[in-house]
Amino acid sequence: MHQRARRYAKRMHSNKNEAWRKERYFGRFNLDRNDKWIFGDFNSGIHLLKFTWFRIKRHVLIPGLSSPDDPNPEVQQWFRDKRKRQSQNYKSSVQKLANKQGFVCPRCKESLFNGEQLHTHHIIPKSKGGKDTYKNLQLVHLICHQQIHYS
Repeated sequence: MHQRARRYAKRMHSNKNEAWRKERYFGRFNLDRNDKWIFGDFNSGIHLLKFTWFRIKRHVLIPGLSSPDDPNPEVQQWFRDKRKRQSQNYKSSVQKLANKQGFVCPRCKESLFNGEQLHTHHIIPKSKGGKDTYKNLQLVHLICHQQIHYS
């Protein structure tokens, strides 16, 4: 991307020298990083992010022919870790609730992160004096939430 940014600057200002283009387009836009070669706009502060600023997340393979129903404790631990990794895609409040529940829906006992929509359920309803605290909240699937309220 750095090469492309330099090539763009050269194409836009072919009559200017390299030092002028560097001063015009490159600078220390991200103050958290000690990097003077960030491509951006000084007026708006908009800048390109660098790939090196992000950690690579590798895909973790399922060990052997394992399944979530396998009673082997090592395999069960692997699937618990997998549910924990899946929770990292959600905001911190959802992660905290999921961790409190062991990443399992209390109604159907399935993994919270099986692709279904998640809802936050009040254990004691707000109409009966329940509060919006972590103690009174739990994550459930949409269908499970409907079953709780309509059964």
